[in-house]
Amino acid sequence: MKLVLMNKDQLVVTVKELPPTEKFKTYKADLYRDKQSEDKVRIERANCELALMRQSRFIGINGVVHHYHVSGPQDAEETMLLVHGWDC
Repeated sequence: MKLVLMNKDQLVVTVKELPPTEKFKTYKADLYRDKQSEDKVRIERANCELALMRQSRFIGINGVVHHYHVSGPQDAEETMLLVHGWDC
């Protein structure tokens, strides 16, 4: 899917769905290894993070990859967008 948005200043923003990044896939594999650990805290943390990862999505906005989570009902009357962090 490719979506082109235009803001009030007529700036064109191109949004495109992307597959998970290599960094994300590597971290996910690490969590699956942690699930095989004998450390109960490590296993619990891995299970929680893997559950969150099921809601992960990736998009490119003007060529920059962004990772986000989808939470809540799809038919909600209002949507909240939280933007944070800088992965550098």
